[in-house]
Amino acid sequence: MASDLERLRSDDSAWDDFVERSETAFPLQLSAWAAAKAPYGWSSARVVADGGSGPIGAQVLMRSLGPGPFAMGYAPRGPLATVFDEAGLVAFTGALRDFARSQRLTHVTADPGLEGVERDPLFVAAGWAPADPLQLASTQVIDLSRTEEELWHDVYKSSRRYVNGARKKGCYVQEGDEAVLPVFYDILVETAERSGFIPRAIEAYADVYRAFAAQGRARILIGHLPDGTPVSSKMILTAGDRAAQLYGGLTEEGGQARAGHFFEWEAIVRSKAAGAAVFDMWGRSTKGIAHFKQGFGGRVVEYGGTFDLVVNAPVRSLYQRGRRAWVRFARRRRGLDPETPVVATPSSD
Repeated sequence: MASDLERLRSDDSAWDDFVERSETAFPLQLSAWAAAKAPYGWSSARVVADGGSGPIGAQVLMRSLGPGPFAMGYAPRGPLATVFDEAGLVAFTGALRDFARSQRLTHVTADPGLEGVERDPLFVAAGWAPADPLQLASTQVIDLSRTEEELWHDVYKSSRRYVNGARKKGCYVQEGDEAVLPVFYDILVETAERSGFIPRAIEAYADVYRAFAAQGRARILIGHLPDGTPVSSKMILTAGDRAAQLYGGLTEEGGQARAGHFFEWEAIVRSKAAGAAVFDMWGRSTKGIAHFKQGFGGRVVEYGGTFDLVVNAPVRSLYQRGRRAWVRFARRRRGLDPETPVVATPSSD
């Protein structure tokens, strides 16, 4: 077993296979995510243990907290396990604490992709402390194992009307590669300005696409109005049988044309055609977005909490206060409400 655990720590292919076989497979735990974040000051390591039911582990991203010796860690949507139980979590927590101390990490944040809150007490009992959320707490998930006719039957009548209307008008979707990233980004930036979130530089999105596309795990869809105007952009990443719509945007012109529902439906059926069994719409950040996504059927998934494994409490407290102040400043500088920050992964800061 020791050799199996070491292979998960050191071999990207073995780790990615473990992620895709785990109870909760997410793109943010694949080796491609670590590769995409490396240019922005994030190093990575994989911490793996076995509590008796098989491996449990997480890919931990790490970044220095400044000129001093300390750093912080983040295991987005980790830890993962094929069988998630109390003994495994205790073993993983011990291994992670030892690792964090060896790397002078003040804390490691984890926001497991476990549904519901029934397992939250396990983290607290294992020594984790509740923390500020970094990922959106709920999402809309669609089961793609059913036929397209069954999927269409679950779409709300109003949403179906908009899908059919845009299709009849001649709206269409094209799949692109790295060459369409500027178009993807322009749409994303316009959406951000209108919706109140802070976009990153185009290279950050390009690095994510390149890392996942190199493994055949990334797709970009651009939606067009009948005259060819691009108004919708989506980047879909896959992990196992999950297709996750991590990034997307719709211009005001696309919204006025009532074309957004058609582009969303196309993303769903194209993901099914590509072999995905689950379509993760990735978040329900506002009432309007939640209502829009719910119109395509599926089910609402509420994730459990966010937790910190604290190693150096005083420095971790300073980091928390500094990050909250930075988010408020960044939002105020862009004319956004500083008291209602949009949740975003620190791995993308």
